[in-house]
Amino acid sequence: VQMKNSDQKVSRNESFNPQYKFQSIITEVLETQSQIVSQVIERIRLENVLNWDSITFWSSDFHISPIADIKHLLQPTFQVPLSYIGSDTAKVSLPVSIIDKSLSGHCHLHNTCQTDLKVLTKENGLDLSSCPNELRKRFYNAYRSSKSELMSSDAILCNHAVSLCEIFMPFDLPMVVISSTRYEIGRWDEKSWRRWNENLVRIASKKYNTIAANNLYDLVGS
Repeated sequence: VQMKNSDQKVSRNESFNPQYKFQSIITEVLETQSQIVSQVIERIRLENVLNWDSITFWSSDFHISPIADIKHLLQPTFQVPLSYIGSDTAKVSLPVSIIDKSLSGHCHLHNTCQTDLKVLTKENGLDLSSCPNELRKRFYNAYRSSKSELMSSDAILCNHAVSLCEIFMPFDLPMVVISSTRYEIGRWDEKSWRRWNENLVRIASKKYNTIAANNLYDLVGS
């Protein structure tokens, strides 16, 4: 899924209708929104979506804007087409909540700064420190309980940086990976970048995960 970039260049000789372009962008974003929820529904194999009370996403980003955009799109309710479970026409509204434990330096502007996040910090979250596997193990042990706030979520949202999704892989929760900018942010050296490429392939191989980007470069790169 590619979410079109609103500043995509258009040739001067090309006829261009700004209103049509805006409508196309909105359509792309809404289709991505639909796919996000449909992937979650597919993952937990609901027999009847009407018995499902709500949808909960987990986010721990280093940027406040991408997650704010998603909140605007999904909250307070999302219209789920029941075609996902066999009906062609009916829809049902599901309340959407997002557990937002922001690691951004600007989180105070949205009052979303993490206050009780375990293991992950502003210092180690972007590059997963000098020993990523050890950090992943510690994070998994901290949240592996079925009663933990993380395991009570229906899916993980990764936007900025998407490479942070590496630390959530052991939980086997659906992942929504939407690259807000360069997908390799946080993977500063060749070894860690190659590791992230391999893990991104593993994430993409699971049909219940969603991979997207807001531009063609990162969509092709990822």
